[in-house]
Formats: sequence, structure tokens, C-alpha cells
Amino acid sequence: MIHDLDVIQSFIPAEVESVEAVGVPVLTPRVDIANARLRFTNGCIANVTASRVSMKRERMLRLFQPDAYVAIDYDQRRVRIVRREPSARRRARSPTSLADEHDAGQGDPLRDEIAAFRRGRARPDDADRERHARDSARSSSRSASRRRSSAAT
Repeated sequence: MIHDLDVIQSFIPAEVESVEAVGVPVLTPRVDIANARLRFTNGCIANVTASRVSMKRERMLRLFQPDAYVAIDYDQRRVRIVRREPSARRRARSPTSLADEHDAGQGDPLRDEIAAFRRGRARPDDADRERHARDSARSSSRSASRRRSSAAT
């Protein structure tokens, strides 16, 4: 999930306002399924789920904004973006939407990143983004722990 947080924060130019998270042990004494909802100061919401026990192989990232929905399917390497049509914002009762689907193609992002690093082309802001993603993950973990504690009482 830490990489998902890094990806989310590279998309959203706003600070995390709140985190709602829950984790459940299913087959092991540790958390096997975790879900986090991040709310950003600009109104965007990101839902992230990670599971070791899901019957269905799925790697999805979903972002909700006031005027758009973005679904990133890591497994199928597809991105779906649904936007409210600009003129439809005025007609709240029956808004129309525009949907785009993009194929991310084949490749190995980790291999590409390592190759860029070896060429000396690592982005200078990577350390800041990683630190920010770790801080968000810690916040999610604390929130999930509090929820488990309150659910047990």
C-alpha cells in the first residue's frame, strides 16, 4: 500500500486532510485485508485496498474528485477516467459524462526506474515524496489500530 500512497500523492496536489482506515486479520494473526480512504484538502478522495486473501486478483486504485473519477487497474494496465461534461455542471439533475480509457502498455516500471537511477536521472523530489507517503501510511496504520481497539471493546 505504501507505493499506492506514493502514486496517489503524485497525482493530487493537496495535503491529506483525514484518513479512515481499517485492517482485519483473516487467516493470520496479522492484518490480511486493509482499506484506507484518504480525504484531501482539495476535495479529492482516494480509496486504497490491499489484500493477501482475496479470491480475485485485483490491483486497483480509485480516485474521486468533485468532477471526475479515475480508476487505475495495475493488473490490466488500464486507466479509466470519467469526467463530468463541463456544461453538465450547471444541470445537476442529469449530468452527462465523458469517459476515456487508456492502455498503459507493457513494460516493467521497476526496471525502468532502476535504469533511470543508474543513469543518474532519479528525480530529486523522490525522497520528499517517499517521506510523505510513509507519513500517510503511518497515519493510516494508527487509524486502523484505533478502529480495531474500539471495535474490540
